[in-house]
Amino acid sequence: MIVENATQLILYERGRTKADHTAAVFQVDDIETIVEQLRSQDIKFLRYDDINKNSDIVTGDTGHKIAWFNDSEGKLCQIWITCSPYYK
Repeated sequence: MIVENATQLILYERGRTKADHTAAVFQVDDIETIVEQLRSQDIKFLRYDDINKNSDIVTGDTGHKIAWFNDSEGKLCQIWITCSPYYK
């Protein structure tokens, strides 16, 4: 389902986990600006040797861009922007 100009939050109950997977994903309109704003608040972005060891932002084959960081409790969060018309 695609909802124009809407925020969706989906919660579900689950047993305790150390959240070694992405716990929250936020779609943004301008990832470079958001990354810069978060950096200015001392948010450290994660880099992975196999995909983005030289940059905080990963650009995928389809033009989408992704950045990962840990929240204050250590849970993995992701921000992304897509070039796909299906998610705009």
